Amino acid sequence: MATTITKEYLETVCDNAVLAENANLSPSLAEGQDLYFKKKMTSSVGAVVAQEIDQFVDNIFPASSNQSFLYKHITNIGLPAPSGATPTLCIMSLSLNNFPPATIVNILVKEGVILTNDVTGVQYEVLKNTNIPAGTPLTQVKIPCISLKSGKDTYSPPRSANTFTTHVPGIGSLNKAYITQITSGQDTPTDLDLSNRIYNYAQFPRGGGSPGDYIKWAVESDPINVSTAIVLETEGGNDNVLYVAL
Repeated sequence: MATTITKEYLETVCDNAVLAENANLSPSLAEGQDLYFKKKMTSSVGAVVAQEIDQFVDNIFPASSNQSFLYKHITNIGLPAPSGATPTLCIMSLSLNNFPPATIVNILVKEGVILTNDVTGVQYEVLKNTNIPAGTPLTQVKIPCISLKSGKDTYSPPRSANTFTTHVPGIGSLNKAYITQITSGQDTPTDLDLSNRIYNYAQFPRGGGSPGDYIKWAVESDPINVSTAIVLETEGGNDNVLYVAL
């Protein structure tokens, strides 16, 4: 990020430059003297020019840009607009072991039910009503959850236990759920994060890359819902098709 050069800073530079040549010229810098007016004029013009140069550099070079210009760079090259901090998303099951169908009554885990992770203490909220019919194998239960807060520190280890903080009627001894899939939340991107995103795009632009690159990009675009992707080569090899599996 470029340093802003102010009119006051340039006036000080003028004073120091004059006095460095001849310390006896100090009275000539007093208000009303010719050197005083010259200092004021040149400093005012210089400050405007410096500001214009700063904006020009910020518009061209992401490394020196502040956040507002970095958002402009990202928009101009067609990357998704940066968001603030994001929460952790995960899927929980009532067991990690392949138990036979549980002898339980129908259970409804309602949207908004809160669970607390036994390892990290992070709290998660159930995203939607999850109905568990009697006899359902516990490993097949999929409870989608989201962290109550946002940021990287809302991540919890896979397979870790989470205790139901909210009472669920009929849950009985099944008062814990286990993380089977998880995607970490992210902190609000810094200026450095945004600059790196722009430079990564410049080095690995869309429209270029091996089939493996496209598969990687497809899965990374939505790790919760995109399980895999394949590239099918057409005859001639120039018009390949990317299929994404949800």
